[in-house]
Amino acid sequence: EKISPAYFTDFVNATYRDITNEFLHDERLKAIVSQLWTYYGSPPSKLSALYYSSPLHDYLTNGAYYPKGGGKALSDVLVDSIKENGGRIIFNTKVKIIFIKENTAYGARVEDGQEFFAEYVISNIDVHATFKNLIGQEYFNKLFIDEINKMEPSLSAFQVFLGLNVDLRKLGIDDYAIYVFTDYDMDKQYSLILNNNFYNSPFGVTLYSNIENSYAPEGKFAMAIGTLSNYDFWKNLPKEEYEEQKKKLADILIKRAEQLIPNLTSYIDLIETATPLTMEKYSGCYRGAIYGWNQILSQSGSNRLKNKTPIKNLYLVGAWTQPGGGIKAVMQSAMVVSNKILERGT
Repeated sequence: EKISPAYFTDFVNATYRDITNEFLHDERLKAIVSQLWTYYGSPPSKLSALYYSSPLHDYLTNGAYYPKGGGKALSDVLVDSIKENGGRIIFNTKVKIIFIKENTAYGARVEDGQEFFAEYVISNIDVHATFKNLIGQEYFNKLFIDEINKMEPSLSAFQVFLGLNVDLRKLGIDDYAIYVFTDYDMDKQYSLILNNNFYNSPFGVTLYSNIENSYAPEGKFAMAIGTLSNYDFWKNLPKEEYEEQKKKLADILIKRAEQLIPNLTSYIDLIETATPLTMEKYSGCYRGAIYGWNQILSQSGSNRLKNKTPIKNLYLVGAWTQPGGGIKAVMQSAMVVSNKILERGT
C-alpha cells in the first residue's frame, strides 16, 4: 500500500517504540519484534524507527548474506579494486595533519613525513580526530565545534572470541547467531548494559564455523560472545583491575553461553577478549563507539553530520556521517561522496 508523504514524515520522526505501539498491543510481542535493537546500539524507546525498520525490511525481503572468507574478504575486494584503478594504499601509517589553505583542504602529511596532495580530501575516521587533531578547531566556527561536542557517540562493545577443540556441528549445534534477553522490558535491558551488568544484560553468540569452514582447522571451531558495553566503566580502571574485570566479565558471558552450548568451558582452547578500550585503540573511534554517533532521533537522517564539511573539498564518509552506522550505510556514504566528486569533475 502506498505510504502518504505525511505518514512518511511522521515515521522518520518516530522512535521504533512509537511504531510498535501504534500497531501492536502485547508488550511481549513488541519486545520480540524489537530484539535486534542491540545491532544499532539503542533501545526501541530511543532508536530511530527509520534506522531499525529499513535494514529489517531489507532482511525480511532479500534475506541475509555473509561474505565468503568473512569481513576481511570484503576489505580485500575493495583493496584490489583500488589498486586495479590506479590507487595506492599505505597500511599501518597514521595521518598526522590535513593541509588547509584559504579554507580549502589540499592534502595530508603522514607520520613518517611523507606528504600527499590532492584536489579532494576524504576522511572516514572519527570526526573528533578529523576536526580536532588532524585540522584544528581554529579552522571551524565555534558553533560548529560546540554542536559536535554536544552530539552523543554510540555505545561500544565487549567481545569474547573463542577457539574450540571440537566441531559443534558434530554435536548437533547448527545455529549461526543466537540472541539472549532476560526481560521483555527493553529499557531495563538497556539499563543493565549501561551498568555493565553482564549477569543479566542481553548478549549474542555468533557461531562463525557454522557459517563457513575457513575460520578454523578441521575438527576445531570458532565462535564469539558479545554484548554492548559502556565505555565509562572501563576508561579509568588501573591496569591490574582492568585485566581482572576483563577476565571476570568474559567468564560470566562464557557461563551464560554454556546454557546454550553444554560443556562449552571444557571445549575452549583459546580465548581473546576485547573491551571498549580495545575498540578505541584499534579503530581510533572516540570512546570506542562502534556505530559512530548514537542512532537516536536527534542524530538520525538529515540530523546526522553531513558528508560535506565547512572546509572546501573536505568530505566525510563512514559511521559518523550520513546515512549512519553499519557496513551497508557506510558504503552508501562513500558512494554519495564519490558521485558528488565525480559530478564536479565532469
